[in-house]
Amino acid sequence: MLTMRNTCTLLLLAGACSALPEHLDWGALPEYPDWGLVDSGLQQQQQEGQIPVAPPCPSNQNCVPYFQCVDDYMKNNETELIKFILKSQEMCSRPDYPDAPAICCNIRAVPEPLSFVKMCPFQSNNISVAQWFKLEKYKVYNVNLSDIINCIEPVNNIDIFQLFLESLITLLSVAANTLTIVVIWEVSLSHPAQALRVAMAVFDLLQGLFGCGMAVWNHSYYLWCASKPERCVVQVNVISREDGELFILHCKLNVVLSLIYWSSISSSYFLLVFMTVDRYVAICFPLKYHLSISIRKTRIAIAINWMTNLFFLLVFFHCRANEIVWKAAYNPLTKTMNEFMIKKSLLNTNYAIHVILIIAIITCMVSLSVLILYQLKKASTRIKSLKEGMDETPGSTEDIDFNKTLVISMMVEVLSVLVLILASESIVMFSKNNKTSGKMGASKEFSLYIYFTQWFVLSSTFFNFLLYNLRIPAFRSKSLNIIKNGVKSC
Repeated sequence: MLTMRNTCTLLLLAGACSALPEHLDWGALPEYPDWGLVDSGLQQQQQEGQIPVAPPCPSNQNCVPYFQCVDDYMKNNETELIKFILKSQEMCSRPDYPDAPAICCNIRAVPEPLSFVKMCPFQSNNISVAQWFKLEKYKVYNVNLSDIINCIEPVNNIDIFQLFLESLITLLSVAANTLTIVVIWEVSLSHPAQALRVAMAVFDLLQGLFGCGMAVWNHSYYLWCASKPERCVVQVNVISREDGELFILHCKLNVVLSLIYWSSISSSYFLLVFMTVDRYVAICFPLKYHLSISIRKTRIAIAINWMTNLFFLLVFFHCRANEIVWKAAYNPLTKTMNEFMIKKSLLNTNYAIHVILIIAIITCMVSLSVLILYQLKKASTRIKSLKEGMDETPGSTEDIDFNKTLVISMMVEVLSVLVLILASESIVMFSKNNKTSGKMGASKEFSLYIYFTQWFVLSSTFFNFLLYNLRIPAFRSKSLNIIKNGVKSC
């Protein structure tokens, strides 16, 4: 099952290969005298006839050898490769020279540094994914369009079920969190606990919208491609500068949306700590609560929380000014940080710090939640004794129920964080053991395990809404009134 990264790169390679001529006699072409940048191993293979020799550039064209294009433009960067394809095909479309040679127009052969070709076993050359990693740096193999189409898996019932479930989770998350924000907004935002609940609903809304929403769009496009691969390849063929710039813009947009999505997730973790501390102070030190925690301090903490996580995650999604790391920015549940983490120690350090922070947050939430449960038990015992002594304490039971609701919500979030970390680490370990990227080459059972963890984490985005309706009667009645008024107005 393909992820967004694998789908994008597959379609890019298919679009590049669709422009290849059907019949090209490489042996009849003259030999290029001196490549300059090509190593001795490649020259020896050319002399022995093991690989085809590239034709020369015409004297009236500003061309460079194909491998020099790769060295100068690509640098193992797929975005730069797109620009190289655009430059080549733009030269092919010139009326004064319609029959430009392959080194200027077509990606006829693919060298090993192109990471995205590792996802597909090329059947015409009997090269498996595992064998591809053992190839020498500049060993060249021809790639046929039929092999690219054969790599696209046919549509099955599991794919349709995934699309249905992702769409359902997206609708429920957006609707539930929007209704939660409206209900709390109409009641009151002057209490710190209410402001924290609204902030949590906003973060859950962003997770459901950008997380599962992007998955729905990408999965829908993949199903369309899998049902009609020939038409899909024609549609994504990069034949003009406008089409290529649109594709690059899509990759940049994917980085931005992923940045917002994961910033909202990490911000929600820290927000849970704020909510835990807020409830702990309110229960254990009720007389000092209004002096220690105010609505102004709460809003400042929420803003600092959001900006800090946004700045911290910028290191992940933009490591250099001239590089778009979109291939690692889609979804940590369906990707691995393995490849470029090894090459970029700075990213590796920040990734380790991020995991440590999440573990620290989980530890803090668990310990404080235990303390809160202990205080709730003491408070409920005290209320029971007061009632037996005919000394009523109005409102205390409702306040304790509200605090228990928050504790349950926190524990569910802790469980979702644990599932998220386990799933991410499982993919990293799988990638290291199998020398592959993401879920590529994984079994269906492993892929389903990753998908189920993803669905569980995304389903937790509307769990708070269900919990509030089940345990808080005032919230339930208010939400029902809003729904009824909305139906009547329609």
